Amino acid sequence: MIGITRRTGESVLAGREDVLTYIGEPLPADLEAIGVPAAELHVTSSLAHTDFYVRVSDVTPSGAITHVSDALRRCAADRPIDGLAEIELAPVAHRFKRGHRIRVQVASAAYPRWDRNLGTGEPPATAIAMRAADQQVHHDPRRPSALILPVC
Repeated sequence: MIGITRRTGESVLAGREDVLTYIGEPLPADLEAIGVPAAELHVTSSLAHTDFYVRVSDVTPSGAITHVSDALRRCAADRPIDGLAEIELAPVAHRFKRGHRIRVQVASAAYPRWDRNLGTGEPPATAIAMRAADQQVHHDPRRPSALILPVC
């Protein structure tokens, strides 16, 4: 089990108040991840149409960051979201070396990598209105959000 603590101020993105950044302790040994990572996020949103973005990175002891995998889950429901969002990330074949840290970021968007979700349910190309979402990611004993790495 790798302990993850929330840190801020590591980069412009990591320091934003609307981006959750978690970084693990230095790894005691190499860790190979091969396969499809997944994020299980227990979330609440004020909107029925919203996005959740997850990025996994490798952080060296000197602070250099290599992005390993990411994905965006676009949600469209008939009422505001309150439940489990399962997000399958891009497949990986990566070795996190001893002393490196695993970093996980969670956000509501990843523009320009993915089109913005305007929060209204209208097609992004023709929409004229935008609504801001109030998002929460829960990680308590009843709602244990997690990153699942396919470790060899």
